[in-house]
Amino acid sequence: MKLIKRTSIVLFVLFIIVIGLMFGPKVQYEKENPFLAKDGMPLVIAHGGGQAYFPDNTMKAFEYAYSLGVDVLEMDVMITSDNVVVVSHGQNDIGNLITFSQCDVIPWVETYDNLYNACNMGYNYQKEGVYLYRDLTQAEVIQEKLYLPRLEEVFSAFGNQTLYNIELKVYGDIPYETMADEVYKLMDAYDVIDSVLIATADDVTSAYIVDNYP
Repeated sequence: MKLIKRTSIVLFVLFIIVIGLMFGPKVQYEKENPFLAKDGMPLVIAHGGGQAYFPDNTMKAFEYAYSLGVDVLEMDVMITSDNVVVVSHGQNDIGNLITFSQCDVIPWVETYDNLYNACNMGYNYQKEGVYLYRDLTQAEVIQEKLYLPRLEEVFSAFGNQTLYNIELKVYGDIPYETMADEVYKLMDAYDVIDSVLIATADDVTSAYIVDNYP
C-alpha cells in the first residue's frame, strides 16, 4: 500500500508540473525572435541562396534571391587553410568541391586565392540537361559571380537587411573550432549577430558553439 501511495504522489506531482508548464507564464525574452513567422505568414528561405535559379552558394544566387525579397538566405560554410570562411556545401561526407565545380579539392587544404582563381562553382549546374556555365574562362566566372565566395563578402553585401541561416559543414579533419571562431568574428564585425541562425549537424561543433558563444 505504501508503494502505491508513494507512486500516486509522484504521479500527482508530475501532473501538476506538466500543467504548470503548459498553462503557466511563458518565459519573456528581451528581444523579439526575428525567425518567428510574421503576421501568421511563414518566412521564405532561399535554400543555397536560391539554387533552383542559379548555382547554389554563389553571389549570383544570393543577389538574385535578395532582389526577390526573400526573408532568409540559407547557406553552407567551410574554411580554407588560411582561415577564410567560404560559402560552399561541398560533397557530402567529405566536403570535396568536385560536386559543384571542376576543382577536385577540399577547401581546408588550399588557400582562398588558389580556390578563387581556379574554381568555377557553376561548372556542374544545369537546367533541362544543359550545362550553362562550363565554357566560361575564369575571368568570366568571376564576372558572373560564380567563384567561391567568402562569408565576409555576403555580410558586406547584405548586412542586417536580411536574415541568414548558416550551416557549418563539418567534414573529416576540418578545423571546426577555428571555423566557428571565424564565423562569430565576422558576425560581430558586421553587426549581424541578431540576424543569424547558426546550424550544424555535428554534435561536437554544436557543443563548442554553445559553450563558447552562449
